[in-house]
Amino acid sequence: RLLADPSLLVLSFHVKYWDDLGWKDSFGSQASTDRQYAYVHSLGVPSAFTPQIVVNGSRSLVGSQEDTVQRALSDARHAAFPTQAEITVQPNGGFVLNLTGAAAGAKVWEVRYVRHSVTLIRAGENRGRALETYNNVTHISSLGNFTPGTLNLPALVAPDDGIAVIIQARGTGQIFGAGAWTH
Repeated sequence: RLLADPSLLVLSFHVKYWDDLGWKDSFGSQASTDRQYAYVHSLGVPSAFTPQIVVNGSRSLVGSQEDTVQRALSDARHAAFPTQAEITVQPNGGFVLNLTGAAAGAKVWEVRYVRHSVTLIRAGENRGRALETYNNVTHISSLGNFTPGTLNLPALVAPDDGIAVIIQARGTGQIFGAGAWTH
């Protein structure tokens, strides 16, 4: 339901700290794990946990509390952002990113992701289950400080089939704007 709403950009950052339980998440990355720990610090959350949902970089929620998550996402859907990130695909498969607005001191992040995946879990407490996930982050990299203007970004490389840009306060803080493109 959430993924069909174009006004929401929902990304799955898979962590690695469960890897010692006998099964390694193929989407788990140290960058995602580090990002979650930065949120723990910046939001004053007592510890890292899963499933954690961070809404607009400023609110931490327990992902299994569906009513609370739905209310927070409904509120976020109507948030006004001071910046915009418009991504358009070029004939050669590359992208043009157009950044507008104002966000002093903000960082721009490029995120590559796989829109849908089904993974069979082969070990651990969920052995034998199929894990269906969406918008699985495979790469996140800094594009530097926010400056209005145009940037060229390279084409997607399989298995990635989505690209997003997040404009965010330094220190894994508030989201000032975002944009995405998918096949």
